[in-house]
Amino acid sequence: MATTLIKNLPFIILGILLSLVFIVSLIGIYYYFFSKEVEGKKKGIKFLFYSLYGLLGIFIISFTSFLTTYFLKKQGMFNPPIITEEAPPLIIDTNFPPPPKVIKIGKFYFSGPYILERSYVITKSVQNSIYAIICKKEENDYQTIYIGKVENEDLKDKQAINLLKTEEYKCWLEKCGNQKNLFIAFLYLNESESIEEKWQEINSQVKPACFINAD
Repeated sequence: MATTLIKNLPFIILGILLSLVFIVSLIGIYYYFFSKEVEGKKKGIKFLFYSLYGLLGIFIISFTSFLTTYFLKKQGMFNPPIITEEAPPLIIDTNFPPPPKVIKIGKFYFSGPYILERSYVITKSVQNSIYAIICKKEENDYQTIYIGKVENEDLKDKQAINLLKTEEYKCWLEKCGNQKNLFIAFLYLNESESIEEKWQEINSQVKPACFINAD
């Protein structure tokens, strides 16, 4: 109801002004035609002029308001353009880097697996870590066949360790059957963590086929 009242407010004001002009004109007609005195007739003429001025003012204001509204509507200021087209599709950049490889071995998450043929050299960048040799049986089906460790002392007098020349490599081939199916994954430890305890714990959980007790 309030919205309708506000929408029709200009017409209500116009109606009130026209009513006032009409009342003033009636007063002027009354004095002019029914008054017997000269002063009364002059007063009637004055009221009639007032009503005429009022009517002229209302006309000027209404006409100006009409023209202003007309031109504003014509330029679309009151009516914003209606969007008829569908919103453009959301563009999502799909060039994200691939997620890091992670595999769960026991209750620990290792980085990998990586193809052993390409990552068979152990360098100082992975020292103080545990590595797992994994045999790929089928797609997304991996079997852990060996758990090894790289302690700081292992690389103290050498630059790298070639895993393909170790004694354990023969067991890996025997259990997996094909070198192309051999993969490796790493578990990096902090300096404060005991690599020996972690290595024993993972071996007890996984029980790899090529387990060799370092002791």
